Order: sequence, then structure tokens, then C-alpha cells
Amino acid sequence: MSGIGKTFVVINLFLAAVVVAGAGSLLQQRSATQGDLDTANAQIASLEADLEQTVSDARAEKTALENDKSSLQESSDSLDVQVRSLQNANAALEQKNQDLRDDVTKIQQSIDTLANDLSAAQSRNEKLADANDTFRREAQDAKDAQRRAETAMNAARDELKAAQGQLADMQGEVTGLLAELRNSTGLLEVAKNSGFVATDIIAAPLIEAQVAQVDSEYNFVILNKGSNANVQRGYVFEIYSGKQYKGQVRVDQVHPNYATAQIEFVTDGLSISKFDSATTHL
Repeated sequence: MSGIGKTFVVINLFLAAVVVAGAGSLLQQRSATQGDLDTANAQIASLEADLEQTVSDARAEKTALENDKSSLQESSDSLDVQVRSLQNANAALEQKNQDLRDDVTKIQQSIDTLANDLSAAQSRNEKLADANDTFRREAQDAKDAQRRAETAMNAARDELKAAQGQLADMQGEVTGLLAELRNSTGLLEVAKNSGFVATDIIAAPLIEAQVAQVDSEYNFVILNKGSNANVQRGYVFEIYSGKQYKGQVRVDQVHPNYATAQIEFVTDGLSISKFDSATTHL
């Protein structure tokens, strides 16, 4: 019960008590004087004035409370707005933090990928460096072999020219035979001056290969067969393109899956090319 209600109850009880007391006094004392009635009326007037003052104070207090309630409601609404704003800001910050964490994860993954690529590149570079060293050594060996072959070829050409001069008078009936003889003589002389032994061809097993690369500058080829196919240093390979005979090469470096071979000679007017066939037996 509010303060105003309690005040009304007290006043009513008091008035009731006064009325009851007055009634009792009237019943018991019929001779009450007009002065007592005036005193009672004065007390009632005083009580009514007090009641009005109490009501006025209660109304003022109610108005103040309502104003405080309105002020508190405005403060509460403002706080609710601030709380929602802070919640939204916090959610935005959390999203930004998550985005940053995702970016950091992606960056770390990129760093790991780059590190792996760098390691792979370093490994490839090391392998390439080793291969370059090997090819430089092979190129030097090829150059040395080329010089030897050129010397042998020059000697063979000199001998061939001498043989051609001696056989000039026999051109008529034996033209075809002479051509074959010159070719055979040239092959034989080049092979001899290169340290070739005819029995090597017979001793070598039948190996079918293919020209994988030709280096015209250093006069050597790379065959696509190596020690895994029983190729050995010194083996002689005859080079063909279809049915056309092109020349002869001798193996000087052997690797598991390929071999390098010095070009011994090439048929006049032809050249050894990539993808030509190579065989150890004619």
C-alpha cells in the first residue's frame, strides 16, 4: 500500500474514532456544550488541512517520482542504445580479428609453400650443377675425340686422294666397285686411326637405340641407351634413317640410361639427326 493510502486509512480511523467518541460522549453526556462541538470542528478542520497538505505532498512526491522514472527510463534507453552499439562494435571487431587470423593462416601457408618451392628449386639447381659439370667434362672429352677424329680423317682423306689418283685409269668398268672400295677404305682408315678393332663389332651384342641429341659443334651424339641396356665404352653404332645409311659413332661415355658417342664418320652429303636409328650390328 502506498504512503497516501496509509494516510487515508489513518485519517479515516482517526475520524471514525472521533465520531465514535463523539457519539458516545453525546449519548453519555447529553449536556455537552457548544464549545466542545466547536473544538471538535476545529480539530476536524485541522485534520482536513493536514490531510490536504499530506495529499499535496503525496502528489508532489508522485510527480517527482514520475519525473525520476522518466529520467531513469531515458537513461535506460540510452544505456540500451550504448550496449547495442558496443555489441555491434564488438561483433565487428571479432569479425576483423577472425579475418586477420584467416589472413595470417593464409600467409603462413604461402610461406610454407614458398619454403617448399625454394627447397625444391635448390635441389634442382644442385642437380643441374652436377649435370653441367658432367656435360662440361663430356664436352671436353668430345672435343679431344673430335681433334683425334679430324686428324684421322685428314690422314684418311690424303690416303683416299692417293688411292683415287692410282685408280683413275680404272674408272670405266669398275666405277661402282671403286666407289664401294673408296667408301670401305675410308671407313677402315678412320676406324684404324681411332683405335677401332673389327672384332669389337662382332663381340658387341645386338643393341637397338636411337639418337637423342646431336652436338655438331663438338661432333658427338647422345644415344638413348646406356649401361642398363648393356652398352659399353668402345661399342660402335651404325646410324640409319629408314634404309639410308648415314655413318658410324663410337661410345666414349656410358651412363645408366644414355651414352655419349663420338661421330667416327658421316656419309658424304648426309648428316646425323635426332631420332635417327642406331644399331651395333650391320
